[in-house]
Amino acid sequence: MPAKTITIEQIISRYAEPVAIVADETPATDLDEFINQLEIASENMDDARIDNDEVDAAATLLAEARTSSGNEQQVLLGKAHQRLKIAHGLLDDYAMGC
Repeated sequence: MPAKTITIEQIISRYAEPVAIVADETPATDLDEFINQLEIASENMDDARIDNDEVDAAATLLAEARTSSGNEQQVLLGKAHQRLKIAHGLLDDYAMGC
């Protein structure tokens, strides 16, 4: 069974709101803005002493996916999605602590 395809739009739709809360911004609507907000969120989490490794990794993977295509892009998006699934609870922890 082939792996489920995930798109940039699906990732942004699913994670833009929790990332925006941590970045103290309005939810991103495009990939560049989303990557920027991930970087801000990572810094804010680091300042609050919350593990930000998954957020950092997702930002890096999405930046790489932005310049790739085809199967390579799909692999990078899949990995970024997995990292964001893990980070989702940590993003919530930050939001609850603010």
